[in-house]
Amino acid sequence: MPPHHTYIETHLGGGNVLERKRPADRNIGVDISGSVIATWSERRRRLAFPLELARVDAVEFLKAFAFDGGELVYCDPPYLHSTRRRLDLYEHEYTEAQHVELLETIVTLPCPVIISGYASPLYRMVLQDRHGWRCIEFPNTTRRGRVIESAWINREPTTLHDSRYAGATYRERERIKRKRARWSRRFMAMSAAERQVVLDALLDLAPPPAPVLATCHRSADPTAGSDGIAGDARAPGPTATGAEAQTASQVCTGKST
Repeated sequence: MPPHHTYIETHLGGGNVLERKRPADRNIGVDISGSVIATWSERRRRLAFPLELARVDAVEFLKAFAFDGGELVYCDPPYLHSTRRRLDLYEHEYTEAQHVELLETIVTLPCPVIISGYASPLYRMVLQDRHGWRCIEFPNTTRRGRVIESAWINREPTTLHDSRYAGATYRERERIKRKRARWSRRFMAMSAAERQVVLDALLDLAPPPAPVLATCHRSADPTAGSDGIAGDARAPGPTATGAEAQTASQVCTGKST
């Protein structure tokens, strides 16, 4: 995932990517299902970060949201019927027309976007052929066994929001983790003065942070109050498998396995 100050996950469902990634300053879960929102209204009380919830259609929310470019949108809609064996997996299924509307909406967003699904002529035509999005394919295990899933991204990340997922393969990610542990031990073994010298050198190499524009965001929830905050977002706060969540998190780094 590229750096972002606001994370928006539409078609929230079990929200396994949301739970496993490093939280953004602002985190928003969007789902049209009342049962999903009710479940998350309880779950977010145990989260270590604030979570806003919006019970609203994904396209309606994205069209109404006040983007400033510093957001990341991850969409995980019900996959196209033409790519699936079972067509009754979700409380709210998606027609092909709804897929078209979603695709035509996300290509207009002024921020990084990731959308997952199975490879299909529709997604290839709209995202890859017309708009030059990159498609990443990765193996996964689902109810129907081993499958190849896809994720489409509109921007290649040059830096990562969550460095835990740096690396193109599992072995590479484990190698990087071991290197991080070694360097951390060496750093902590230094004197305070030496650590300061190393930190100053690293800061000299780092680019200056991009300015963050303060923006007033209005909720797309038609049940929101006059302040634009959905009722579910006022209080503090069907599920994917663990393998699905892990691969989705890996894909969100812009790396394939």
